[in-house]
Amino acid sequence: MKLSRFNHFLKLDGEDACYAFNARTLAMAKLDGASFAAVNQWQERGGGSVDVDPAGLDEQTSEGLRAGGFLVADDEDELAELKARSHRTAT
Repeated sequence: MKLSRFNHFLKLDGEDACYAFNARTLAMAKLDGASFAAVNQWQERGGGSVDVDPAGLDEQTSEGLRAGGFLVADDEDELAELKARSHRTAT
């Protein structure tokens, strides 16, 4: 798994939580402080592939992030998928 290139995170002052938005899937999520810290640390390391549960997140959180498109398969080419979808709609 790797982090989607289309993720955006918003940390508001005075809140422990973080809000996440994925521009490809239009999914939104609210991460608690510990989950955001884990994802942020993973992102700072490049967001690349990990062989274990992503960034040490609990299973429910990582499954929700996968379902929302925040985490994608290592071999998933998000740009190619968007180009193909755009080409199908344009024809």
